[in-house]
Amino acid sequence: MNPRKRNAAPPKHMRKKPAAGEARNPVDVGPLDGFIGYNLRQAQAAAFRDLARLARPLRLSAGDYGLLVLVARNTGISSIEVSRFYGLAKSALTPVIAALLRRGLVRRVRTPHDRRVYRLSITGRGNDALRRMQEAVDRQEANIAAALDAGESEKLIAMLRRITAALRAARE
Repeated sequence: MNPRKRNAAPPKHMRKKPAAGEARNPVDVGPLDGFIGYNLRQAQAAAFRDLARLARPLRLSAGDYGLLVLVARNTGISSIEVSRFYGLAKSALTPVIAALLRRGLVRRVRTPHDRRVYRLSITGRGNDALRRMQEAVDRQEANIAAALDAGESEKLIAMLRRITAALRAARE
């Protein structure tokens, strides 16, 4: 049997046609396409790739941006508090913080009453990077909003917050 024939796409009349406005996916994902979690993950991955493209010149990731926002808005937050907020082990966050420290975007200071605890704050260079990254995030948010009808952004955010709260409550 010719190997090219075995892997050939089905004839046109047998292919599932995408709905209007739906992107054509060359891979059959079966029931995954109907799962909320699967579609959330696909949207998240697309958003992260888009932001990575927009922020490439800044050499910052979506995770760096999130951490810089938290530190800027919560001066003196500890790395333990950050890891709890994200639901991550402190060891997973340590390399991210270390990279921001090396670049001079954040600083950490040991607390006098507990030398094991470090408090984080943003530097002037970190504020500059955060401002430039915010411009990339704003461009991305405009791209996402352009794909939605009027009022859908607020509804989507409300639904995502409800899902997050429900899944956090189920975890506890």
